[in-house]
Amino acid sequence: MNNRYVFNLTLQLDAEVIEPCLTELTTHILPAVIDGEVVLSADIRRIVNPNADEVTSYAIQFLFPSLDIYTNRKLERLSIFVEMMDKSFANKYVYFATLMEVIHYNNGSSVRT
Repeated sequence: MNNRYVFNLTLQLDAEVIEPCLTELTTHILPAVIDGEVVLSADIRRIVNPNADEVTSYAIQFLFPSLDIYTNRKLERLSIFVEMMDKSFANKYVYFATLMEVIHYNNGSSVRT
């Protein structure tokens, strides 16, 4: 079984760069990282925090087709992400990373007979 892997970056952004950073991520940074071979897709999710006083956090999830490709080729794609983020937002964000294996995925479009 060759499961896909999600590399999750949880970001905290300084308040003054949230909107420009999200725009830059969606229009330039993520399209530069996604190549369809090493990184299949990426999405951005806002982490819902019930405490309004907390810093807003975002999860960026990069989908890799296999653990082998992630292990051997992640740096070639993810270095693009860090370089582009630092170019515009150096010292305005922090992140931590998590690797997750996709065990089951259901997109709701199963064929019924």
